[in-house]
Amino acid sequence: MTFSKLIQQSILWRGFYFCTILLLNIILGRLLQAELVGWLYYFSNTFSLIILIVSLSLETALGYFAAKQLIAKQALAWFSILYLFVTTVVLLLFCYFIPITFNTQLSIPQRVLYLYGASFFIGNALCNYFTSLFYVDGNYRLPQIVLIVCNATLIFLLVVINAYQLPVATILHTYFFFFLLQGIVLAFTYFYRYKFFFSVQLPNGKQIQALLNYALLIVGGNLIFFLVYRIDYWFVAYYPSSSAADVGNYIQASKMGQILLIIPQILASVVFPQAANATALKEIQHTLAIIIRLLIQFFLVLFLLNLLFGQWATTTIFGESFNTMFLWLAYLLPGILCLAILALLSAYFSGINLVKINVMGAALALVFIIIGNFIFVPTYGVKAAAITSSLGYGVNMLFALYQYKKMNKNGAINFQLFSKYDYVWLVKTIFSK
Repeated sequence: MTFSKLIQQSILWRGFYFCTILLLNIILGRLLQAELVGWLYYFSNTFSLIILIVSLSLETALGYFAAKQLIAKQALAWFSILYLFVTTVVLLLFCYFIPITFNTQLSIPQRVLYLYGASFFIGNALCNYFTSLFYVDGNYRLPQIVLIVCNATLIFLLVVINAYQLPVATILHTYFFFFLLQGIVLAFTYFYRYKFFFSVQLPNGKQIQALLNYALLIVGGNLIFFLVYRIDYWFVAYYPSSSAADVGNYIQASKMGQILLIIPQILASVVFPQAANATALKEIQHTLAIIIRLLIQFFLVLFLLNLLFGQWATTTIFGESFNTMFLWLAYLLPGILCLAILALLSAYFSGINLVKINVMGAALALVFIIIGNFIFVPTYGVKAAAITSSLGYGVNMLFALYQYKKMNKNGAINFQLFSKYDYVWLVKTIFSK
């Protein structure tokens, strides 16, 4: 399958999936309102950090070794299950002997919050591992169908819960435990699709060592990058210059910004295995230049639309409690554009085994963001966090572009905005059979 056809399939199916994610965010916002949904995303953000560290970002290593055919996919699939089982047991034992307190506005016992976290951890890790293995084979349809059906079911259940006016705790139970169900269903689908159920195989010692060494290198970069675009959550929640409503509005704006990264991340998931295969680097470089030019135009239009209609749109969609969300989104959008470009470049560098470039750029941005937040957020609150984050994302992107230009002296990205050829390419990619 050609690179353009892979992009087409990925956009189609992952696009449908992220539409359900957007709808789910809207429903949660309307059901829980700004203050409580802010707590929900803050709690999820904390466990996302735990997932990133404990799961070792193993999905990237799985994809790399499967694409390079260095380890059999069957062995990679079984190893991921074994690894997740061991790490889950260790986490639960840690929480038992060293309790962690999570503050909440609701009367939810700490043990229930631990179960929320465990469900969130296992479900997300399984989804990450097995979507990566599906993508290596260019199969974007089947995993996305599974995820779409699961999300649609969750949305239906939340609507029913709201219709019967059940307690807020019921919404949270349903939301978190659905992550676990979704991960299990996807893993089952992978084993069923490739008939791996009754032939257990694991990598040998040297293969496991190579896999974990690669994963450890990746997780360092991913951890830094995670902090780059989410550490501001902890700053705005910690300092009294931001109210609970401010935190909810800001985190929801940030979540919408992350949803805007859907298409770049979809494309990045295609770039990575193709770059790892090293069979179409010239085509990838040419396509990257086109996509980046189109992204710049898209975000310019989006920025203007948000200035003109943002407040009306966000309060209409999410509710009146999200009356400042559009403002924080305006500050974040330039940085989100930088992250969109960076997602593509990072996938390219990872695919050609130059992860160190991603790590160095993210570390530079993280230092910038931490210093900026420490200095300005205590006084200026959410506004300072948004501006600092955008500038930090820009620092990261400029570093990546500089490294890309050094590597491809004759393939530097042309930032000319309007090119008829780019639109022709876009139409052919989306609609070609």
